[in-house]
Amino acid sequence: MFQSLEKTIMKIIHKACPCVLRCSKTGIDVLVFEHPISGVQIPKGTVEPGESLEAAALRELYEESGIKSARLVTKAGQFERKVGGGPHEDGPLENHPWHVFVLTPKEILPDTWQHQAEGSVVERGLKFDYFWHSLDSKDTSNFHPAFINVLQMLNEYFLKQPSLTQKLFSISGT
Repeated sequence: MFQSLEKTIMKIIHKACPCVLRCSKTGIDVLVFEHPISGVQIPKGTVEPGESLEAAALRELYEESGIKSARLVTKAGQFERKVGGGPHEDGPLENHPWHVFVLTPKEILPDTWQHQAEGSVVERGLKFDYFWHSLDSKDTSNFHPAFINVLQMLNEYFLKQPSLTQKLFSISGT
């Protein structure tokens, strides 16, 4: 009986997803990148033992994009993914709570750039092509499915709190 109970308990691995936003002529843009293997994504990674969710969001942003300085504005929400463990998601089933944060850059960022990823062994050395994606855009065909959830969460968050847009961009100075 105890063995079967142990097999049903999933490992929990928290993920931090820092969503860098900017105001553009077309509305609100979110920073995304083309992963050379897995489609369009938003920076995201594992929260290390003893690390706060907020610290993980800032660290992951730096490791995956090279951005050293961003203002963490708020936590937009959380959702859970049940996926296979390991770098190829083919191991035992795990529970991944994703913590989605809204950030603004402390400096003006270019429209596009390339960054060589640091951090995880699986992504270290990969080149990510960064660009801005309008939150109003319905074109998510190239996105990894998990990040479509993040875009929907951000859109719902801003719909529920319309005053946040003004607050967000008056703070960032953009």
